[in-house]
Amino acid sequence: MSVQLHEIQDKLILCTETYKVFWKPRHDGNRYLQWNARFANKEAGTLDEVSDTKGLKYKKLQITILGKRVKIANHIAVWALFYGKMPEGEIDHIDGDGLNNNISNLRCVIRQENSKNRRIYRNNKTGVSGVAHCNGRLRAKIRNKGKDVHLGYFDSIIDAKAAIESARKEFGYHLNHGQKRGVNRA
Repeated sequence: MSVQLHEIQDKLILCTETYKVFWKPRHDGNRYLQWNARFANKEAGTLDEVSDTKGLKYKKLQITILGKRVKIANHIAVWALFYGKMPEGEIDHIDGDGLNNNISNLRCVIRQENSKNRRIYRNNKTGVSGVAHCNGRLRAKIRNKGKDVHLGYFDSIIDAKAAIESARKEFGYHLNHGQKRGVNRA
């Protein structure tokens, strides 16, 4: 079950100076007096540890809207409240910081485009995204349109990195792709 735009707008409000989301007071008689005393006008969401598709853990702000039934990412709530509509794709954090929900740092993209702006995985052993050790050499590969493109085997990390960077330009990868967290080129 997914949360609807009207449910977000009914329960949350966006501060456009800080891009933080706050709980709206509820006005259904005395029933919500306790709730309002505890939550109204306070920041919504909790910092949860989640895993990506490779099992690597990272922190993400999430908001529980309908009790325990529906959790939404804070950046989706920011997008919905700012634009007045639900995103039609995935929300990409341009700078790679999943906690920076400033609207200028968010863009709505398809999954393939979002994957072209990934930070380097923490378990990367070469220091270059797309380059791995293979039989005593360095293998460079990149994904394009859902398929791996083999760029070659190299003896030096400099040559492998040059091949990867050239392919990233050719296939339209974001300048921040493969950077360490906190490092931005754009």
